[in-house]
Amino acid sequence: MLALINLKPVQRLQLVAKTEHLTDAGSRARDFLEEYQMRRSYLFTSIVAAAILVLSAVAASAQTGQLRGHVLLKQADGTSAKAADAVIDVFRTDMSGVFHTKTDKKGEFIFAGLPFTGTYVVAASMPNAAPSFVRGVKVGKDVDYEIVLSPGTGAKLTLDEINKMKSGDAAPTSSGGVESAADKAKR
Repeated sequence: MLALINLKPVQRLQLVAKTEHLTDAGSRARDFLEEYQMRRSYLFTSIVAAAILVLSAVAASAQTGQLRGHVLLKQADGTSAKAADAVIDVFRTDMSGVFHTKTDKKGEFIFAGLPFTGTYVVAASMPNAAPSFVRGVKVGKDVDYEIVLSPGTGAKLTLDEINKMKSGDAAPTSSGGVESAADKAKR
């Protein structure tokens, strides 16, 4: 059984041999070559798909940035201390998104991997302190945001309460709560 196979890319398998010896061997060689060409096609497609996935992951990770800042606690005597273990809530204002963390022993916090697009509100709270927030925060600007807390009840702010304060319907109180427009009118 002598068969020579031409491996050049052609439409049909070319066999050169005596015709009396080509009973079943020709069809097996033809099947093998067709299977090889199909595997090569699938391998190429798989490599291209994997490359696209890797490149899209790199592009997506390049669209995130870091947000950092620190929290100070203004004490009754007027001095400021670093607020360790203060709760930090980051609210995305253009679409729903909330991120949480705590400050370290130095009163600092860092969020890595937040999307560049969008505007954020950073709120800080801790026990025995009135909550405070910073509005209009952009990610990746390499700015160290400072949030100063004053003595209070230790309440936490929600995005709805912050939005009410923005529109002028409510204002933060020294006790850490929210003062309504009716309460403001009484003063």
